[in-house]
Amino acid sequence: MTNACIAPLRVVHLFMANKGFVLAQRPQAGKTDYLRNGEHLVLFDNIDDCFEKIRYYLVHQDEARAIAEAGFEHIKANLRFDVYLPKIVEEIGKLI
Repeated sequence: MTNACIAPLRVVHLFMANKGFVLAQRPQAGKTDYLRNGEHLVLFDNIDDCFEKIRYYLVHQDEARAIAEAGFEHIKANLRFDVYLPKIVEEIGKLI
């Protein structure tokens, strides 16, 4: 497996915004610094780690639901369009 995240971050955000439990391959450094592993989502390092975490969270579904809820609250509070639109416009302005 590569160091790249299997799911693009927009897909991760979509799942989290819908209270979905996210189990994703650990991305390259810096890609998810604003998300805390084990609090907002769960990251795995390799296929064996992935299977181990699947087995764990199938047994500990309350913990998975709590992580999904925390991820939802984090996305709702921090990744709002009204926060990011000014940043996008600023970055576009630098290119023009």
